[in-house]
Amino acid sequence: MRRGGVVVPIMVGALAVLAAAEQGLVLRYRYATGRVERYALKAAFTVTGPTNGPLPGPGSYRAEGVIKLKTISVSTVGVASQEARVERMEMTGDGTKTTWKNGTLTVQMNGQPYRMTREDQENERAELLRPMRQEVDARGEVTSARDRSDEGLFVAGLNPLGLEQQMSVIFPDGPVAPGQTWAQTIKLLTGAARAPDLTVGMTYKFVRTEKYKGADVARISFEGKGRFAEDSLKHRVSGYQLFDSRAGVARYINMKTDQAIAILMPAGGAKQSASNKVIMAAKGEIELARQ
Repeated sequence: MRRGGVVVPIMVGALAVLAAAEQGLVLRYRYATGRVERYALKAAFTVTGPTNGPLPGPGSYRAEGVIKLKTISVSTVGVASQEARVERMEMTGDGTKTTWKNGTLTVQMNGQPYRMTREDQENERAELLRPMRQEVDARGEVTSARDRSDEGLFVAGLNPLGLEQQMSVIFPDGPVAPGQTWAQTIKLLTGAARAPDLTVGMTYKFVRTEKYKGADVARISFEGKGRFAEDSLKHRVSGYQLFDSRAGVARYINMKTDQAIAILMPAGGAKQSASNKVIMAAKGEIELARQ
């Protein structure tokens, strides 16, 4: 009898969760002032294009690390002010290995230690220590953002905050059930003064409910296409998020990105023209797992 007294409530609870999912769930992120979250990051990119463009040189690049996300405050309407920091990171590619750990930056080139100037070391360290900030509402829509630098990385779509905005699902106003889709157009806010504007049309789908590391989660798939303000050829993303609706947090996110951009390059001091236009591209996959 004692055993049945435990099993029956569990079964009833599970059936209630499934029934609620079938009828539709109102999905919302939940924030708490002072809460600290950490996400393990893995990323792999392949870059093609000229060696003197705004992207790293052609080749394959990998990164692994930990991103720390802290909620500074939550407004009365549920908008959270957050800051993200790179707590630890190791990046490899193009013969270079860069490691950021315990506040120390080390660089190896072709397997040999690379001695940075004191000024470069301090500048790089200051950039890594400076947080990225954003304000985001309960649906997941970013209302303002500020990057670590005034330029960000490459373009808005590969900027850390730009990536985060595409990986974080923006939920609809009302309830949504498995099988349903919804759309959202987002203008990426990176806070980078000279990063090109990028608007992305996202389509989301509540695929199903499932288990992830013991938690009931909603699998939300997404696809997006966008164009930059200038000289864009393509920008595409696709992936999925495993969302814990009870806790109001993303447990896992996986995203593939495919970008190509046309850039005018100077040719021996000559005036830039269409003939100086070159194509740069980056394809990659990124995953974030909540620790």
